[in-house]
Amino acid sequence: MTNVLIIGATGTIGEAVRETLLRETDDTLTLFSKDAGELNIDKTREKKIPGNSENEDELAQAMVGQDVVFASISGEDDEFVENIITAMNRNNVLRLIFVTSMGIFDEIPAPKELENSLDYAEISIPYNEMIDEVEESDLNYTVVRPGWYTQGDVNYEITEIGDTVPSNGVTISSIADFVKCLVQDPTLYSRQSVGIITPE
Repeated sequence: MTNVLIIGATGTIGEAVRETLLRETDDTLTLFSKDAGELNIDKTREKKIPGNSENEDELAQAMVGQDVVFASISGEDDEFVENIITAMNRNNVLRLIFVTSMGIFDEIPAPKELENSLDYAEISIPYNEMIDEVEESDLNYTVVRPGWYTQGDVNYEITEIGDTVPSNGVTISSIADFVKCLVQDPTLYSRQSVGIITPE
């Protein structure tokens, strides 16, 4: 049994990861989000903590007794990433699984209607900075770079930087399944940044 803190528990990926871990593992979950107070939880395996990822003290309190921190949060600056890293260090929690924004590197192309958009190019800037913060830490991290979110069954491939990527989408269920594997095996893709796509 693993104690998992889900930061961003009410987001699309956070909810999917929560459901997968509850269904397929015996892990205990701490759900951290601004809106966590509204969640209905399984009190035998879950607790909820309303909190703000921009508040380091709230994060540090949520991390007491955790084995793994999973984070999937959207944002325009890297302050919350710094807070997560600092709070983990304060509590001697080493394992971080960090999901970035959708398809931020060139190997996962934008949809055709956005591929020449200046706004799309600018989206990647803060997320690249966040990845830099994680990679410069001493944590046992795995950065997960998903393609564009789609619906469907679990079906995915893991890619590494420099790989040719045949698809720009990935099912939400696939991301959740991969995160489950990363939670169960702390050596899997340790201190690596990997992409995840669903083959077309």
